[in-house]
Order: sequence, then C-alpha cells, then structure tokens
Amino acid sequence: MTLSNTSPSSAIMFFITMMDSSQITLNPALLSDDAFCQDWGLFRSGEHNNLSINAQIEHYVDGKGLACPMPLLKLKMELKKTALGHAVYVTATDPNSKRDIAAFCQHAGYTLVQQTSITAPEDTTDTIFHSIITKNC
Repeated sequence: MTLSNTSPSSAIMFFITMMDSSQITLNPALLSDDAFCQDWGLFRSGEHNNLSINAQIEHYVDGKGLACPMPLLKLKMELKKTALGHAVYVTATDPNSKRDIAAFCQHAGYTLVQQTSITAPEDTTDTIFHSIITKNC
C-alpha cells in the first residue's frame, strides 16, 4: 500500500494505491476519525486486500450497534452531502442493514461498489458489514 498526497487548488487529497491496483481517494477529515481508521484498517487487511476498488470516499457512516433502519437513514443523509461521483463508506452490525443498503442502492440508482462481511479476529461475536456506495445520480 502506498499513501501519497497532492494539493490541487487548496484541497488536500489522499490517494491510497493498493497492491491490487485499487485507487482510493480518502477525504482527509476521515483520517482523524478513530472509528473510521479502525474499520478501514480491518476492511483493507488480509483476504480483503485483493479487492479491486476505485472510489473517492468522501463520508463515513458508523452504523455499528444501531438497529435497522438507522444505518440506512444515516447513509441517506450522508449521500445528500456527497458530491456526484464520490462515495460513502458504511459499517453496520445489524445483518438486515446489508440487505437494506443493497436494495436501496438498486432502487435509488446508486452504485454499491463493495459489500463485505468481516468478523474481527479479536471479536468473534459481531460481524461488521462494510459497504462502499457511490453517488451517481
């Protein structure tokens, strides 16, 4: 993994190039969010490191511990603030959220770039559902 930054105009953009040729741009504000960093690290580690993803992640929704439909409602609010072509990264522990987010994306015309279920090695009780949704309408 390579991390680099550039500053077109006055904005700083962080590009992460993974060994699998994924190109991911992260909003720098996300890097100061401990929950994002922990979830993102788990998502990009191990067997999930071979995913081919091209995304500009602008917002993060931490829906862990929230019952459905709260993760979906928070996703909808973040998508309203997301620029066209950019993405929202969502984590949730409610299994219904995975299905609801996929159905919402299909119905509303958003692109579900990636959806993965991961059980953290140190926590064998909760599965975390990770989703990346791109706003394209």
